[in-house]
Amino acid sequence: MDRLTAIDTATLDDLVRIKEEEETLLARLDRLEQRRAETSPSVFARVEGDYRSRLAELAEQARPLKERAAHAFRSLAAVQETLAAELATARLDREEQEVRHEVGELDEAAFAARLEEVETALREREGALAEAEALRARFLAAVRDDAELELPAAPTEPPPLLEPPAPPEIPAAASALAAAGLETLPATDAEGITRPFAASPAASFEPMAPEPEVEEDGTVILPRRAAEGSIAGSNTATLMIPPARIVCQEPGYEEEYLLGPTTLVGRTFECQVRIPHAALSRRHARIDLQPDGAYAVTDLGSENGTLVNGERVSERRLADGDQLQLGTLHFLFRVG
Repeated sequence: MDRLTAIDTATLDDLVRIKEEEETLLARLDRLEQRRAETSPSVFARVEGDYRSRLAELAEQARPLKERAAHAFRSLAAVQETLAAELATARLDREEQEVRHEVGELDEAAFAARLEEVETALREREGALAEAEALRARFLAAVRDDAELELPAAPTEPPPLLEPPAPPEIPAAASALAAAGLETLPATDAEGITRPFAASPAASFEPMAPEPEVEEDGTVILPRRAAEGSIAGSNTATLMIPPARIVCQEPGYEEEYLLGPTTLVGRTFECQVRIPHAALSRRHARIDLQPDGAYAVTDLGSENGTLVNGERVSERRLADGDQLQLGTLHFLFRVG
């Protein structure tokens, strides 16, 4: 299977060799410890030091190999999760065909044809999952502890705070304001600081954009500036966005999901569209309403990728009728 052949196994033979040498040295250290009482201290220290020095050299050789193997092992775990989900889906497909046959929808010939197709898919997925498990066993056999194949967690400490910049000197600030067409008050305040004052106060502030409103049927009301230089509340217009949705077409997960201004799709409870399917990442993709009323999908670094009309993308604008694929799950994007 292509997904399994893509797993990097180049480090495994070297790791197995290093593991065997480490186990040999550790066994010798155990036997040496048993002879401590009958061995002179200087000889004991010399032999023990030699063995531990060689163990340290082997650990240094193994370090980059184990890091590379840990990345491959994580990829393998993601493939196994996807294969397990596909196998579960195939079993549900078989059950569905049996039910359709039992209730009289499928005659014997149609049922036999469909059952053969489903059984073929089942055998393929069971075989692929068995291959994946055998490959996992190879990774585990290459290290002395399973924990050596775990990638270190990303640091969670916040970055150090930067020193705030020193305030500009008043004369320089006043010169910059004058060059920008601003004027200052003729007097200073109680602290002896000259306060700048804009010649046209109303024109020097940009109003904040109002939040979009979402109707019960999914229609989004997007406020827009109607004229250049207008002030919020004085000359505005609204853009009525018809409701948009994604329709999951995966057997067993068929459902329609309305989209808001921002919609997260994934397995965690923070996602507005939450589907507990192994092919989805915890936070798989985000669908955002654009200023012009269109929608765009952004992949959030998912393991199994995001595709639009069969093409893998990191970000793509969506049009009505587009086929959206998140991992192995297929969706139809609809507007209106």
